[in-house]
Amino acid sequence: MADFGPPQITDILISHAHPDHIGGLVDKNGALVYPNARHHIAHEEFDFWMRAELADFKKSGLSEMPEFLEMLLPPIKHILDRIETKTSYFSHGTPLYGRFSFQRAQVHTLGMTLTTIHSGSGNLVFMADLVTLGRFAVSTPRVEVLRRYGY
Repeated sequence: MADFGPPQITDILISHAHPDHIGGLVDKNGALVYPNARHHIAHEEFDFWMRAELADFKKSGLSEMPEFLEMLLPPIKHILDRIETKTSYFSHGTPLYGRFSFQRAQVHTLGMTLTTIHSGSGNLVFMADLVTLGRFAVSTPRVEVLRRYGY
């Protein structure tokens, strides 16, 4: 078993700011769970959710669920507010640490970002919620979906 915990985590790459992706960054008291981590996110994504209002969703299916949005928006803003001083914004043309590169995927959210992890033997693209319900929201003709159950 690895001998490390939240204080040893130095970087967190955030694909998008939905609660199931950022909800674990602060605890129930609002304290940072990973106190030494830098949080990397697309600037467009961060800004959108910090200023989001019900009117921003008028072209979305969520416009028919205002109660859900009123419940969803405050926790997202709270989490982003708590991590803001430890946030860096993706540069979509510049690799991070020579191993990670970022591509806009403004399909699921305004600032959603795909992360490519580069290694000597190949690359892995983390697509987050881009692949949902068995449909692809990408134009790439060759996409392999790996699923692992029971972990």
